[in-house]
Amino acid sequence: MHEMTRKLITTIIALVEISVCNSTSHAEQKDVLVVFLEQKNGQRSLHHQPSSDCLYFLSEFRKAGRTGEQMTLTFEAPPIATGKVLEVYCVRPNGSIQTNCDGTITRHSLRGYTAIANGGLGECIFPTDSVQGKKILKVCPMGSRCAVDALRGADDNRINAVLSASRVD
Repeated sequence: MHEMTRKLITTIIALVEISVCNSTSHAEQKDVLVVFLEQKNGQRSLHHQPSSDCLYFLSEFRKAGRTGEQMTLTFEAPPIATGKVLEVYCVRPNGSIQTNCDGTITRHSLRGYTAIANGGLGECIFPTDSVQGKKILKVCPMGSRCAVDALRGADDNRINAVLSASRVD
């Protein structure tokens, strides 16, 4: 993913986090679904809306990726858009971000880090010797394809917590 696109996604997710955290009532709070789409004309766009099914959608996106299927979504919240889903994020009411980190386990250019590289759509990174890193590498050795459900920070692509990890090759 281009650096400018990654920064745009990071900025929008941070703004969504602020609006979620400033909500008046915990009872009213919902996850916010953030989706990066590629439309038929090749244009890429970022969309967000409150969602009670965000984690389910994230799960379905992961399943589609494992089978090689492409997921298409129509966003009805303005601006209306239909396109192939490239990335999905769930901003939780507590401000954490849940996402899929799916791809090939590779060495990262930062010393002591390992990456989950997803064919030009970005990557998630983790300290190789951390508890989270060991949890991933136990299931997915170097060079394997892996699907990780993770919490990560809004300001970078580092995995803060591994919710699940599975090998897909």
